[in-house]
Amino acid sequence: MQIKLEFDPSNVQKAIKRALDLMKPDGIPKSIAETLFDSTKKRIEAGGPGPDGEPWPPLSPAYLLVKKGKGMMRESNALINELKPQVSPDGKLIVIGSNVPYAAIHQLGGTIKKKARDGEVRLRKVGGAPNLQRKATKARGR
Repeated sequence: MQIKLEFDPSNVQKAIKRALDLMKPDGIPKSIAETLFDSTKKRIEAGGPGPDGEPWPPLSPAYLLVKKGKGMMRESNALINELKPQVSPDGKLIVIGSNVPYAAIHQLGGTIKKKARDGEVRLRKVGGAPNLQRKATKARGR
């Protein structure tokens, strides 16, 4: 019985080149960034959970009275439309982010401080039940 082995170094060189190409920013890191981006977008569209698996805190009852749009973080869709995956030139850093000014508060948390404003609040009945209605007016001299 005879066993014959042939060795072609060009195949090894091609395999090494493919492996090195995968390590470039547009290889494996780009694929990971796109997967994370898709996951982030799906979580926003579904209303959670967060990356850690924890559900998002519910919206406050006061905010629910004035909220527009469908779902959490979906009033204008600006946040989800501006999400972008990014890979650093060396492929060692992957970021899913947005240039929308309020993106950081959604990701990192914090307190939103609103400017003082004048307004008129009145109670009226809608369909037989009391309904708090707010009418905004321009700030006077502020």
